Amino acid sequence: MWHFKKTQMIHRTLLFILTFIAFQSCNVGTSGIWKNDNIEKEKKAQVKVLNDKLFNSIASNDATNLKAIMSDSLLQQGGDMNNFVNQVHAVFKADSYRILDEYYVQNSTTGITNTIPGISGDNSYVINYLALNKEMFVSLLLPNGQDNEALILAIYGKYGNEWKLNILKIGQYTLFKKTATDYYKLAKSCYDRKYLIDAYTNINLSERLLDLQTKYLRFKKMAKSMLLMIR
Repeated sequence: MWHFKKTQMIHRTLLFILTFIAFQSCNVGTSGIWKNDNIEKEKKAQVKVLNDKLFNSIASNDATNLKAIMSDSLLQQGGDMNNFVNQVHAVFKADSYRILDEYYVQNSTTGITNTIPGISGDNSYVINYLALNKEMFVSLLLPNGQDNEALILAIYGKYGNEWKLNILKIGQYTLFKKTATDYYKLAKSCYDRKYLIDAYTNINLSERLLDLQTKYLRFKKMAKSMLLMIR
């Protein structure tokens, strides 16, 4: 009996130690998220200055100005920023932009994952990233006057009193003014009417636009099931 109790006590002690180690090995915290019009005007104004610099740097093919707003963590990732800006600039012919969505995130600690669900309608998405700062700001920007729109995902962190760019991703959002969801709906309509070639074409366009998704941004994966049905 004593041996059983001793074994049980050791088991509980080991369980406590393992649980403690598990909690020590990852950061645990909470986050508050504010979206669009619910964000304080002052914070939006501060980040708008950076968004303007980001957009203008790409529009004018100026990698130096873009580097000036980057955080040390982003600069240390390396890569040929001059080549990156030059390539994006070559297909980026807009002179102004609009905000698709923006989010202000306040974390209780750093090193935790921020998960942001965006848009409740057809073009819904989820943003995931590691929070390097207690204050984070996410901007989704679209160029004006383009049939084929590039979506800019810019994630900023606040260092002291200064916002810096931590994450920058750019990918195609629309093709001939249609999103991945729009092409999915066209494909489904064609498939229902037995127009399989048109359905196949549209679903492949939907898949092409879904390629924008990265480990930071995920759109609904509606297209895959339709593609399998057509094939």
